[in-house]
Amino acid sequence: MQEAYKTLDDKKKAALLEAYIKTQTEQKTRRIQRIKGTIRQLYTDGMSAKADALWDQCHFIDEAAENASTDSDSE
Repeated sequence: MQEAYKTLDDKKKAALLEAYIKTQTEQKTRRIQRIKGTIRQLYTDGMSAKADALWDQCHFIDEAAENASTDSDSE
């Protein structure tokens, strides 16, 4: 009986982890799309320096998220 509960708990944990990863990925995608839209608008308005700075920040956010997901996978 105890083994059945453990198996069920493991399945629930896996399902929760999968849902969490999916949610985080969707949020990251939306955040980056918003930033890209802002960058596009800045280039359109002729503010290249600000757009370049924001683009560099966007890459930094993306790399940090990649490193964080890689770090958490190795735990």
